[in-house]
Amino acid sequence: MTPARRRTIALALGSAGALLRLWQYFGRGTLWIDEAAIARNVLGRSPAALLQPLDFAQIAPKGFLLVEKLAVDTFGASDRALRLYSILTALAALPLFYALARRVLGERGALLAFALFAVLGRPIYYAAEAKQYGGDIFFACLLLLLAVRILACDAAPRHWLRLGVLGAIAVWFSQPALFILAGVGLALAVAVIRRRIPLRWPAVVACALWAVSGAPSVWLTLHSLAPHEQAYMRSFWRDGFWPIPPHSLRELAWPLVNLYGLFRDPLGMPVTALGVALFVLGVVALARRQPVQLAALAGAIVVVYVASALRIFPFDATVKGFNKVAAGNGRVLLFLLPSLVLLVTAGVIELLASPSRSLHRVGLASAALVIGAPLYYALTGVPYSPQDLRPILAAMRAHEAPGDRLYVYYGGSQPFEWYRSRFPFADDHLVRGGCYRPAWREYLRELDAFRGTGRVWVMIVHPAGINGIHEGGTIEAYLGAVAPRVGRWGAKDAFVLLHDFTRVPALARPAAEWHPPPRRLPQDTVSLGFACTGVFPGPGAPNVR
Repeated sequence: MTPARRRTIALALGSAGALLRLWQYFGRGTLWIDEAAIARNVLGRSPAALLQPLDFAQIAPKGFLLVEKLAVDTFGASDRALRLYSILTALAALPLFYALARRVLGERGALLAFALFAVLGRPIYYAAEAKQYGGDIFFACLLLLLAVRILACDAAPRHWLRLGVLGAIAVWFSQPALFILAGVGLALAVAVIRRRIPLRWPAVVACALWAVSGAPSVWLTLHSLAPHEQAYMRSFWRDGFWPIPPHSLRELAWPLVNLYGLFRDPLGMPVTALGVALFVLGVVALARRQPVQLAALAGAIVVVYVASALRIFPFDATVKGFNKVAAGNGRVLLFLLPSLVLLVTAGVIELLASPSRSLHRVGLASAALVIGAPLYYALTGVPYSPQDLRPILAAMRAHEAPGDRLYVYYGGSQPFEWYRSRFPFADDHLVRGGCYRPAWREYLRELDAFRGTGRVWVMIVHPAGINGIHEGGTIEAYLGAVAPRVGRWGAKDAFVLLHDFTRVPALARPAAEWHPPPRRLPQDTVSLGFACTGVFPGPGAPNVR
């Protein structure tokens, strides 16, 4: 293949990746819960106040928050302004990844890796989210590219100093950038031990810059939550901390299960076992030919395992269920995605280069599946808009009548408050529901207050499922049993119900008799997630503090 043809293919792949990201950016709907929580913090605070702990149980890098503040001050408090940082970093990550892939895999291998990176659902989805995760991918590409360049030879001092300065800046925009830098430090140690490069003062200065800048960024992150919010975070991410020492077979298998989850969640491979096998093959191949580069790519994975054991950072990849575009809990591990793509592609290349015809065919089939599946998901799933309020708002504008009331289920409180001005309800016709996990009958008691009042809209966003109790379905079933339904609009994760309570009589017996107290089972505790999506429990809920 001629250099001109390789450049043409690379340009076509980059353009396809950019178009998919822009398609998601311009086609995506309203902000979802966490985005709205960040947006409310950004809009309601001064730049100095953004350096303080955030409201609504949110954690975000301070540099990212200041950029978000600059965006809304410059372009207005719109959804696209809040997502501008993410789309710009996503577009910039494309050429950086290709340059990184060329360094690690060579010209032909780089095209294969670039094709996968361009069509993967996760980088596309997080190119249009007002959160920091898309930026994590960008900084991982940038820092790894600089690192593999200088680790390959005895680089000039300016190259180390540049990496030191950029790394010191990156930790303020991407919290996991510190793990990437720690992995680079491990690769430096491997290179020095193997006498590939000498340990010179510029490398020591670079590492010192990372430590000096990273220490306060970590301290601010760890002290960004109030005590009850820290308890929430520990509860929410409890499965992401490596249980050491293990006390059961499940805990003993924890590292292997979560390694498997890396390929199902942040990487988004439907045939996860294939991804793991290609990864192992790629690791073996690079260990034989490029051990220093392997240490730079895989070092961050090792560091995250250590951080999870110390309960500093969660290594929590969602194993059950599969979202074709967006990540689950593994969104916090998206910074590992460039390394995972390169190592999986290295495994595919090893098969394609095999003299065995059978293995070569397996390599072709693997390449087709690894790239074809995410391409299909991207073409059929983008733009992806979870918890989109547009159908709800359209229904209210079309069917709202004077005297209507609105009940907001607590899961929708964040986006509701962000879009409050778009809802056609006066404050005295609005009820903000409380959070009562796991005392779900309290929701029904709140709805009973509408008996005999007229038409009631019930907006349910991000309905929770707690130990087999699906709050959204429970509420919807109860409404259908007591009041005539006028209509239902929206999707399964964000919908609105309209019921007529005009002729619904008051309860004949006290509410405590009509809705018995919640069950008292061992698993119905705070640990199952008193999260309440940033809105903490209301009166009548179990004591969660």
